[in-house]
Amino acid sequence: MDFLLVFLLAIDGRWRARTVDILLVRDLTYEIPVLSAFSMGMLCSKHVAQSMTYSIKVRNHYGRCLIRFKCPLTGKSVSRTFNDYNDPLQRYEAEGVALKIQEALNNHTWDGDWTPYLPQDVKSRNKPLIDALKQKAGTRRNCIELTVAKKLENCPPMKTPADLKRWLDKQTCKNSSRNRYRTAICAVRPDLCEGTKKLKENKTQPDPWEEHEREAICSAFEGTKYEYYVWGLFKTGMRPGEFKALLPADFTKNRKGYMVRVTKGITKNGAKDSTKTGKERLVPMHECDWLRLKQAVTENHEFYHRINDENFRKRTWYPALKKLGLKKKKPYTTRHTAITEYLCRGGSYNEAGRIFGNSGVTIEKSYAGFVGTMTPV
Repeated sequence: MDFLLVFLLAIDGRWRARTVDILLVRDLTYEIPVLSAFSMGMLCSKHVAQSMTYSIKVRNHYGRCLIRFKCPLTGKSVSRTFNDYNDPLQRYEAEGVALKIQEALNNHTWDGDWTPYLPQDVKSRNKPLIDALKQKAGTRRNCIELTVAKKLENCPPMKTPADLKRWLDKQTCKNSSRNRYRTAICAVRPDLCEGTKKLKENKTQPDPWEEHEREAICSAFEGTKYEYYVWGLFKTGMRPGEFKALLPADFTKNRKGYMVRVTKGITKNGAKDSTKTGKERLVPMHECDWLRLKQAVTENHEFYHRINDENFRKRTWYPALKKLGLKKKKPYTTRHTAITEYLCRGGSYNEAGRIFGNSGVTIEKSYAGFVGTMTPV
């Protein structure tokens, strides 16, 4: 009876058969039957595996392509996830991998190594295009070519205009940014732009705060660690990344008055880089405001360097606006407010461009409609 039990369990070839094996071996009279039964079970399992016909399908595993089957060598289930299941091109590629593995299993040539069957390394699919973009970028940093090259590292092969269109549609950004990506790619691969057109851009006009709204926002942050950060953005009109990069040495005085020198900016990943236009500029301030801001930067410049734009916007800025009952706008609107207030005080477009880091034409085109509609501060 014991011999029959061990034989039936050994046919399955699983670990629990070996467990029963060890328990029965304590009686020496069963040692030989158990070993032979286990051997016979393994032979039967191998024969069953060789006679099986495998049919492997690609499944959706949290947005990834999953291939799973029972390995004939170990008798255990093996699986591998790769590619994006929601992308038709990558899912088709995964189905091709499944067919190759299925053929290898049915022909008994599967050796347990996934490498020959998996698709080409993702980062090498668009390597010629990426290298061409990096070569065009040259020694420049923080340029559109390098941005596109980084995005192309984790996307399917881009061989036709349809691939380019599909990739642009998946980018979560404005149409203006998509057009910039398209222009950068087409500069090194003109064949990808054949039959495609630029996307229609929905330009958003600046929406500055009114005087009472600005004062309410500054009052809401009084006494918090962000008090002078928000107040300084309204007073200087700097981009958030430029303000975060300020140091005490950037506060200077000359014959024109009290100035704040803008030389660098902090990017989204926390690295210091040049300003958006790549040029230095001087922002004039009143003496009392200059002294107040200089003291705040001297005491808190290390904290300002570490501010994460997304965390500040979602956890601090938007809740404060909601509590005040104000319209939901990004912190960048502080810059629009400062530029508009400067023009309302009688400043020229060209002078505003030099102070805030834009061209006079851009300032006039974007803010001319607000001059006269706001009360000068």
